[in-house]
This record gives sequence, structure tokens and C-alpha cells, in this order.
Amino acid sequence: MAAEFQAVRQEMATEFAAVRQEMADLDTRMRDGFSRTWSELDSLRAGLAGVEQGLRKLGLEFEEFRQNSKVTLEMLSELMVRTGRHEREITRLKRRTSRVENYLRLKPLPNGPSGE
Repeated sequence: MAAEFQAVRQEMATEFAAVRQEMADLDTRMRDGFSRTWSELDSLRAGLAGVEQGLRKLGLEFEEFRQNSKVTLEMLSELMVRTGRHEREITRLKRRTSRVENYLRLKPLPNGPSGE
């Protein structure tokens, strides 16, 4: 029985060593996987930092565009108001000019052009 016990003990020791080796290999693979994952996360973080910087720049450019558009619209509005005022003044001037022309228009002579 002692021989059988020794054989079982030896077999268990061999299996234990194999399991221990598998666990060590698994641990190594897990550490390598985690290392790659952390490396990928670091590169993703760097990429996201670039995206964040780009978004910030884009936001500033959009705000500048919005301000420029607002100024342009205000200028166009002022120009339209001035144009409207000028059009009213031109209309008023045309009316006055036509009244003066009508007043200055010579009436035909009663006896004709030669005084007959």
C-alpha cells in the first residue's frame, strides 16, 4: 500500500506541477494582455486628447464665425435702413422736380407761334 501511496503521491505532484505551470503560463498571458490593453488605452487617451483639442479649436472658430456673421448682419441691416431712407429722399426729390418742371413748362401762345 505504501508503494501505491507513493505512486499516487508522485502522480499528484506531477499533476500539481503541470497545473502550477499552466497557471504561471496563464498569468504571463494575462499580464501580457493587460499590458497591451493598457498600452492601447494610453494611445486612445492620447488620441482623445487630440480630438478634444480639435473640438476646442473648432468651437472657437465657430464662435468667431458666429460673431462675424452677427456683425455682417448688423451692417447689412444698417445699409438697408440707409438705402430705404435714400429711396424715400429720391422719391421726394423726383416729386419736387416734376412739380417745378410742370410749373416751368411754357404754355402755347394764344395766337400761335408767329403772333398771327
